[in-house]
Amino acid sequence: MGPMHKSTSGTRKHIERKNATGPRHVGNSDYKRDKELWYEDGSIILTARGIGFRVYKGLLAAQSVVFRSLFNDTQPEEFDPVDGCPIIHFSEHPDEFRHLLCALMRGHGFLRRDIPVPFEVIATLVRLGEEYEICELCDAALNRLKTHFTDSFHVFCGRLGDEPEIPPMITMQESDAIAVVNLARLTETDNMLPTALYGCCQLDKLVLSKGVTRLGGTVEALSEEDLARCMDGIAHLASQNAHGLHTTFCLQTSEQCSDPRSCTKLIKAIPNEILKCQSLARTSVLSSWDKYIEAANLLCKHCQKTLYERELVRRRTVWRALPEHMGVTVEVWEVSGVASAS
Repeated sequence: MGPMHKSTSGTRKHIERKNATGPRHVGNSDYKRDKELWYEDGSIILTARGIGFRVYKGLLAAQSVVFRSLFNDTQPEEFDPVDGCPIIHFSEHPDEFRHLLCALMRGHGFLRRDIPVPFEVIATLVRLGEEYEICELCDAALNRLKTHFTDSFHVFCGRLGDEPEIPPMITMQESDAIAVVNLARLTETDNMLPTALYGCCQLDKLVLSKGVTRLGGTVEALSEEDLARCMDGIAHLASQNAHGLHTTFCLQTSEQCSDPRSCTKLIKAIPNEILKCQSLARTSVLSSWDKYIEAANLLCKHCQKTLYERELVRRRTVWRALPEHMGVTVEVWEVSGVASAS
């Protein structure tokens, strides 16, 4: 992850300051207690758009430079009427603020490795972890994100398809790729960009150009530069698809072929079967054509093996040049199972 670059003063915009001249007591009607994060012995109440979270000030301050500075420098203007617990108001969306506070209150067990985590949670922890300078939490969330948007060919392809070989560690929608690009830019995690931009190239062009709406009505959209990269990338990927269809299913049979005449006809028919289901200009070029090879079960075993090998070479060739296709430069990119400096 790149260096944290948000200053404490920049985060103060998230705090709603009152014009009152001194502390005041507020009734319970001013905010609604959160059902999940309300500790009766908590030492501070943080509210986000009318939802109150009673938590432990010391625990937050120990993990966040921003919270520590905020609690030291900011004099609360409101206090709970029952026991005088100080109240500070924030402008974050309450669901996002809850994700952040849950992670801070419950520790790293919040991101259990055996349970897929919703993308909304991961994205929030990266975004607010960066904003509130919680390096360890931000890194943990980024590492989880990298299990999907990886620089490993094997891992990335193992997560593709309806029945992935590698179980997902994040539950997400295809359109979340837009947010991943922006998170990679925010945290300067450039090695996520090739696969994140590749994911964007699979989206409907209207969604790609307009973006998607996240919690609180904020629109998550690509920058003009990254949108242009995707438009160019779509053309590159479509070209690679057409080229790969030709090179993978060229009429040359295996040298050990037991029936060249029959296998030549069968190989010639495979592209037609593919094009019944997919466009010649498809962009999901890292997805395998293995099922179409498997369906041609009358091929001799030598030709079938040769086609599987060609298909793997096709996808590895696309992967090797993926940063270039997506218009980005990364310091390290895995090629054929080995990390390579670019």
